[in-house]
Amino acid sequence: MDMLRVAQKFATDRAHKFYDSSIVFVLTHGEKDALCGSDDQQVNIHDFLSCFNSKNAPMLKGKPKLFFLQACRGTSCDPGVDSTDNLSTLFSCLQPSSDDALQLPEKTVSSIPAISATQNTTGLSQLIDTPKQPIEADMLIAYATPQIMLHGDVQQ
Repeated sequence: MDMLRVAQKFATDRAHKFYDSSIVFVLTHGEKDALCGSDDQQVNIHDFLSCFNSKNAPMLKGKPKLFFLQACRGTSCDPGVDSTDNLSTLFSCLQPSSDDALQLPEKTVSSIPAISATQNTTGLSQLIDTPKQPIEADMLIAYATPQIMLHGDVQQ
């Protein structure tokens, strides 16, 4: 449980009293409600996040805390979508206009070997398959509350 121990140590660091917020990035493998640590042990996401709540991280109380978790959360396979980006259009806003003296190099595209009609085409679709990107690669989804009922929502 190295990941949980590191999170607890970070969350209780007294130096946080000098800072106005905290941003945590976690890039790892995962499963539903679990992150995989470098020690190959799974850490429950809710246990991980609870390290940073007002009770467990008093120096972070009342300060914004942002969490970016890049980890799988299930077993379904994302088929992806065709990736049509290339260097000539990607970040086109950064490319100089025709009036500028600086010219950026054009993208070099490696060609796919030609195949005649008489050749065996088994595996051809794999050879010329368009690169894929995850279907939700350009989305950031955030919830302001955890998956629990808030105190103000309880009817008595």
